[in-house]
Amino acid sequence: MYQTRRQSWVRPTLDELNRLLAHFVELRKRTPQAIPVHKVIVFALFSTRRQAEITRLASADFQKERKPEIVPYSPDAITANVIRGCKLFGIEDLHFHDLRQ
Repeated sequence: MYQTRRQSWVRPTLDELNRLLAHFVELRKRTPQAIPVHKVIVFALFSTRRQAEITRLASADFQKERKPEIVPYSPDAITANVIRGCKLFGIEDLHFHDLRQ
């Protein structure tokens, strides 16, 4: 039986995170051009930033010299990957914004 998240802003369980992260690490190994969703998820967990904030970050936000965006992917692409991963593992009602508590 799946754990239902009836409240908003409920963090994923460690088991759910482990399964999703392992899936996205393997996906990246098999398909190097795939979005490194595992890195985005970990960054979201520790930075507590919103998805749109993460995708707008640039090296210049952290360093003096200008470089391109750190996460050059759209929020829609990241969301689609997280949704597919959750469906693959039967994780119900988990949204990217649940990572930023």
